[in-house]
Amino acid sequence: MDIWESGSKDNPKLSLYVVNRQPDRIGIEVFDFSYKNKVPTLTHQRRIHHKNIWSPNDVVLVDENRFYTTNDAYLPPPIDILEVIFQLSYGSVAYYDGRDARIVAKGLKLANGVNLSPNKK
Repeated sequence: MDIWESGSKDNPKLSLYVVNRQPDRIGIEVFDFSYKNKVPTLTHQRRIHHKNIWSPNDVVLVDENRFYTTNDAYLPPPIDILEVIFQLSYGSVAYYDGRDARIVAKGLKLANGVNLSPNKK
């Protein structure tokens, strides 16, 4: 999960990016977060799914349209447990540029987390 803040300090816009691992909805869900009448509200905006985002585990934003996400497994459940038992290196990192996703790192064991340095590298 990651949050992107834009807008002014008086009227901030918060977007929440959340990993969804439900089998029929795998991808990254994007929500707008706001306060309406002093009640916190999440509004679903879109789901980002792509053939290169097949087993997302974490997401980190570069900006409000671009992100990196990890695929922690390659094999589908329930046989993905074989990757754990045999320490297989099928994990990967995907980069989403706002329209397309590509694998930027592969051969990882159980790719679990991803982050950026303060200079976004």
